[in-house]
Amino acid sequence: MTFLFAHVCDLLSTLEAHHLPANGKARTSDELRPLYKPHLASWFTYFRPDLTPEIWLALFSLLWPEGRPDRVYGFKEEGLISAVVGAMCLGTGRADELRRWRTGGRGDQDLGECIERVFAMAENIVLPSNAVTIAEVESILDELAAHCRFSSSDIRASRDNGILKKSKTTVPTRQFLLGSIYQRLSSRDAKWFTRILLKTLLPVSLDHEAVFREFHFLLPEIWRVRGELKSALALLGSKTFKLFPCKPSAEDEDELRDAASRLLMPEIGVKVGRPVFIKALSCDQVLRTVGKSTWAMERKYDGEYCQIHIDLTKGKDWLKIYSKSGRDSTQDRAGCHSIIRECLQLDSPNKRIVKQKCILEAEFLVYSNKDQQIASFHAIRNHVTRSGTYIGTSLSVVDRHRDSEHIMLKFFDCILLDDICTPISSYNARRHHLEQLLVKKLPNRAELATRIVVDFAAADSRATFLEAFAQGIGMKWEGFVMKPCDGSYVGWGMHKGNFWIKLKKDYIPGFGDSADFAIVGGRHGGRRGMERGLDSGTANTFYAACLVNKHDVVALSAKPIFKIVFTVSYNLTQADLKFLKSQRYFHSIEFSESHTAAYGLSPLDPHFPEPDFLFSTPPVIECFGAGFDKTAVSDYWTLRWPRVQKIHKDREYLEAVTFQELQEMGRKAMTVSADIAAEVKEWEQKLKSSVRKGKDKHTHNPKGMLARSFWQADSPTTELLDTVHWALSSVTPPASGSQSHSATERSSAAAKRKRPLSQISGNNMSPPAREVESRSPRRAISTSPLFSSPVYLMECLSDKAEVQELFDALGISRRGSCKDLAGVAGHDDEGSEIRKRVLLVEERRREDMRSLVGRLSRASAELGLVVDVYSWRILKKMKRVLDCAVEGTTGLKRRRTEEDWSVMHLDTIC
Repeated sequence: MTFLFAHVCDLLSTLEAHHLPANGKARTSDELRPLYKPHLASWFTYFRPDLTPEIWLALFSLLWPEGRPDRVYGFKEEGLISAVVGAMCLGTGRADELRRWRTGGRGDQDLGECIERVFAMAENIVLPSNAVTIAEVESILDELAAHCRFSSSDIRASRDNGILKKSKTTVPTRQFLLGSIYQRLSSRDAKWFTRILLKTLLPVSLDHEAVFREFHFLLPEIWRVRGELKSALALLGSKTFKLFPCKPSAEDEDELRDAASRLLMPEIGVKVGRPVFIKALSCDQVLRTVGKSTWAMERKYDGEYCQIHIDLTKGKDWLKIYSKSGRDSTQDRAGCHSIIRECLQLDSPNKRIVKQKCILEAEFLVYSNKDQQIASFHAIRNHVTRSGTYIGTSLSVVDRHRDSEHIMLKFFDCILLDDICTPISSYNARRHHLEQLLVKKLPNRAELATRIVVDFAAADSRATFLEAFAQGIGMKWEGFVMKPCDGSYVGWGMHKGNFWIKLKKDYIPGFGDSADFAIVGGRHGGRRGMERGLDSGTANTFYAACLVNKHDVVALSAKPIFKIVFTVSYNLTQADLKFLKSQRYFHSIEFSESHTAAYGLSPLDPHFPEPDFLFSTPPVIECFGAGFDKTAVSDYWTLRWPRVQKIHKDREYLEAVTFQELQEMGRKAMTVSADIAAEVKEWEQKLKSSVRKGKDKHTHNPKGMLARSFWQADSPTTELLDTVHWALSSVTPPASGSQSHSATERSSAAAKRKRPLSQISGNNMSPPAREVESRSPRRAISTSPLFSSPVYLMECLSDKAEVQELFDALGISRRGSCKDLAGVAGHDDEGSEIRKRVLLVEERRREDMRSLVGRLSRASAELGLVVDVYSWRILKKMKRVLDCAVEGTTGLKRRRTEEDWSVMHLDTIC
């Protein structure tokens, strides 16, 4: 049975009616969600018999057009207007109405509303037999995207099978395809088709997970593992998942979800959905959120996200790389393919860890050989393309940077590794597998992300956290991503509530980079205006500019010349908008190239649309942002992600920052200070002042790896960390290609340092003899769990010569086979029975492990045993610590005194 497009438009129009209540104040998305829920539920209930699996993809592509990154149409509002005018053969008057859709006073929020108004002037007559179905809309959208080179390869491959090939028309492609739909739509339905083409349903703000949940309770969980609509819906429609009810009872839902979670596995070639992120708006919020658990603070790199899919069974198609949006970027990032093959040793079957398939996460960065450090974000555009085209740069610039820069990957997660590691594995286990996967470290090309593990149950955890945050700010890092060490990558079934925390200084009020800017003009319309429910006469995007000739203006009374450096539309309060609206009515002129304002404007950069008006006298606004960056095809520093902090009604534009001052601010903000220790200390004091005072109620004094928090960074780019007493996880001496400061600067910084910055336990002054003892390798490995409990081996390891040699070298005597584990009880020195055991396994023997764990689970329940399961490679790690001391490795002097054994921990059986 065909499903009409009008049914979808009925739902969307009903939801749109809730956007503006009677008092005219726009509702927020949180307020709209409970209002949407009953309408979604009743709509799906009524039409469920008609929604066959064949049309699921078409339906959700309409309800969530942003969820199809594989479809790119190649036009925005102006291009769509030209196509609609031609397709509908509109007269001059109606065509001019469309072209002036953004002009205030007409009441149009967006182009969709304007098309509805213009089409209503001569309404189409639509016969029931000629009504548009969602399958037809899906077909036209696919064919439109197939003619755009920025669409995915699968979409472009369908180009030869479309209706255009069969019709042999002479009408331009876009006009013909759009006309075949627009000519059969009512004015209301044409509005929604327009919004779908522009990939935004605003003012309707649908949360796609809420829509998924109303359709089928398992679809949100499936989406988190299969982050592509086509794959997720195909799995939901498979024979297995058809057995699950769409809306089970509340008492059965958790049990059914847990059963379904065992059937969910990532698919190579389909992007895995990302975890939920929480923005930390204060340090207090972080401390409340983490509780007393253990978290890893990973450095957040300022690059482009890559989800790397490897399948060695597919020959030449062994690699797929997906961007954050889910777009296939494999060919766009061709420069990193050889790096991936080399660092994972994919061409060496005897060396590589991955046997068939894996899914990794990494940040795509650029390393500057000239500056000996990771380059700023804007450098990436010289090393990636978009469907074969460099965006925001030129070939001459690309050639100029080719010899001085190269691509770098920072790996930070392992989502899937054959049948060993899955998204439900803990962060500790995933990090362990990631470390094993990178067989060959490539300095400044392929490295692990820097991190620090903090046990928030420790008495000094607050100080450790604040110190680490301050150190990251001092090093000019973008921020941190905090991950629970026991948390899985995605949460489903019984593993719910999993999330990560984004921690950046600009999220905290008063800590971002800020300056005063002159606002020279504004613009109406746009996505932000619709989100806030602003009327069409209220400008919502403003142009921030800097004076370029202040000296001449002050000294010679010259005409001021401004350069527009960014646009800002966020953090404007209703009072701010009201003030700027009054300024617009009484103190502004319409923009034109020959405007009559009392000041001049430098030529607009091509990425800025023209403003609608200019202020006669520019007001001054204080803006803050997330550091600085250089925008496309420009070579000047400007605020990144600018937001409004305050309008200064008592200041003039001469008091705002000049263009030259802005460039100096940008250079300073992006350069690590020569006296980094002093800067870190200053930030540490600021952060401590922002946290509520009070005694730390934590009394836990951890042992083992968390007796002292330490930085882990295997990168030569972190040599500068030595200046602030950070310990490296690798004992390999840093290579010469690290962030370099002269020997004089380093010695000067060391001379100024009167005490270590770390005020965590174990860093106090102590007698020399005890200090030497704490640095001994035996002391370093004594915290291993293998010395605290009897050790038992998986059957396949019992006869392995290498394992026995490692036991002998380490002096571990209490050991045995897993066959004896449940039957033999150990005793401590006082004769008390020991209920704790350690089991070493070969994690690659997945089936044997499952069988063994099943037997031990029953035995441990009967005998009251607690069995910690570790990878047998923990023995190798302990041996390496001893070998480094024997060889006299210089890196041992900086090495932490406690090892992180938890990364080898796989499970606990009790």
